[in-house]
Formats: sequence, structure tokens, C-alpha cells
Amino acid sequence: DGLLTSEGDLHARQRRLIQPMFHRQMIRSYGEMMVSEAERARARWLAGYPLDMAEEMSRLTLAIVGRTLFDADVEGEAQDIGTALTTVLEMFNLIGRPLALIARQLKLPTASLRRFQAAKGQLDTVIYDIIKAHRSGQNTRPDLIATLLAAQDETGSGMSDTQIRDEALTLFLAGHETTANALAWTWHLLSQSPRVEAQMHQEIDRVLAGRTPTVDDLPQLTYTRQVLTESMRLFPPAWVIGRRALQDYELDGYLIPKGSVVVLSQWIVHRDGRWFDDPLQFRPERWSEGFKQRLPKFAYFPFGGGPRNCIGEAFAWMEGVLLLATLAQHWRFQAVPGFAIEPLPLVTLRPKHGLMLTPQRR
Repeated sequence: DGLLTSEGDLHARQRRLIQPMFHRQMIRSYGEMMVSEAERARARWLAGYPLDMAEEMSRLTLAIVGRTLFDADVEGEAQDIGTALTTVLEMFNLIGRPLALIARQLKLPTASLRRFQAAKGQLDTVIYDIIKAHRSGQNTRPDLIATLLAAQDETGSGMSDTQIRDEALTLFLAGHETTANALAWTWHLLSQSPRVEAQMHQEIDRVLAGRTPTVDDLPQLTYTRQVLTESMRLFPPAWVIGRRALQDYELDGYLIPKGSVVVLSQWIVHRDGRWFDDPLQFRPERWSEGFKQRLPKFAYFPFGGGPRNCIGEAFAWMEGVLLLATLAQHWRFQAVPGFAIEPLPLVTLRPKHGLMLTPQRR
């Protein structure tokens, strides 16, 4: 029952409570932590030794969401959390299958269900430990958990630990999984396009002149942002979303009956030639101000839209551009010959076999 899946009054109330964590000034304060973690990441890489950039970006964004939203150091648990998260996400692909539904209803101890329960328990332990640290006074910064713990409804009642867990786990996972995937696919695309890579490096070198990036540099890192924008067009981290019709609705001559589930796929719309010339080509420069103004509103929607638009969109844009600038300042990445790159469409769009790239010092 976190923000991603809750509905109605509960969703509206919880969004109002959580929104202050994503106000402009709060987000600005996170920038220094993001860059600091990126510096730590780039310092541990070795030139010429291939890296799984999907795993590296997951570890990095996990450390960032732990520090910024939860005032917790979870980087040491990154591998275990990543494994548990993969198990949970794989379970989503089984939910709608008839045999899986029967197994769940009968509570049959299938291997996949046992793996899911173990992974769920592992993620619960991480979040409940963070909640416990806040309740005992070990964490005192005004972070997300502190906000949730202090929240009260009209009767003066606070949230249960279960509800706090739901909200925290939703943002914990969404706050690093999607950005990690966006960055991993961006490094892949840059490794395939020396022209784009060189242009982004030129901008970073010109704007930063050798110093570490800050939030104040973001307005000047326009091409770097265009690179990330174009990457999320071709490989949207959230590749599909669904909405249920609350009443009969006619759309362009088609009747959508009440109760129907409508599926909207960013993967399909973002690659539609009606909106994008050469839609399969990686061309960041297409994202000029004039082009963005001419583009229909929902021809590009990596963060969803409407009242359920991603609450962390501004956070994600800032994080993505700062991390690209910090890492590309020192490194460029080459594709590993013969390594198969294949998208895996779970809840998010992951590289199926990871994403091996070889770092080279600039």
C-alpha cells in the first residue's frame, strides 16, 4: 500500500505527507551527497577491467537513496538487496498466470513462492531496521522515515510500522531501481556512439573545468541532460503502466468498459515514427526547446503523468545528470566484444544479462 499502488483517499493523504521530501530546496540539499557517492564509485574502478555497469549503477543509486531519504548506509548490503529485489520483480511476471493464481489461492509451497517470501523477508528486515533506528533516536536527520513517523491523521493517530514500511519500501526500491536502469542503458548507448560521447565530454569539461559538479551546474549541462532524455526515450526504465477505467469511457470511437485495464507502453510510444524522426536512432540533439514544445504531451512520459506522476521526478533528473557528469569526467566506457545486450521487461526494463563495459581513463 505504498504510493505506487495505493488508491483513493489513502494515496492522496500519503502523497501530501511525503511531498515535502521532494520540494525544490530539499532536493537541492541532496545534490552534494549524490556527487560524493559518485566520486566513491569512480575511485574504485580500474582501467581495462570490465564492469557490470547495471550492477555498478544499482549499487551507486542504492547508496544514494539510503543516504538522502533514509539517513542510512546500505551500500554494504547492495548485493543482497539487489538479489532480493530481482526475485521480487520476477514474481510480478508470474502473478497473472493461471497456475500461479491457483498456487497462491491454495497457498501451495512452490519454489518461486518460497524464494519470494525469503526475498520479501530480507527487504522487510532492511526497512524495519531503519525504522527501529529512527524510533530509538539513532537517526535524527529530518528524512523520509522521520516525516512518516511524525505524521498524524485527523484523529491524532500516527502511522503503523507496516504502513511506514510500505511507503519506505516503495520509495526505497523505486528510488534506485529506475535510475540505475536509466544510467546503465545510457552508458550502453554512449559506448555505441563515439560522436555523442565526445560531445558530452566536451560539455562536461567546459562547464566543470576539472572541478566536481554541483547543483548550480545543472542549467549549463544541457547536452548531458539531452543524453539522459534520449536514453530514457529508447530504454524507458518504466516501460509500461496500467490504469483501470472507473466508468465506461469512449476514446476515439472505442468504448472502454468500466473495470477494464488500459495498458500504456512507453517503449512503444517513445519509438513511434509519428513523433520522432529516425525513432530507433540515438540522437540527443533532437531534444531542442522547439522540439519539446511541438511534441504532444504524452508522446514522452518516462515518469508517467497526471495526478500519479512520479513524485521523485525532479530528484531523478538531478541525480541522473549529476552522476553522468561526475563519472564521465574521469571515465569513458567501451563495449565488451561478443557480450549480448538484451532488455528484460520486468516491472522495470533491465539488461537481462547485466551490462558489461570496459572503463578507460580519459
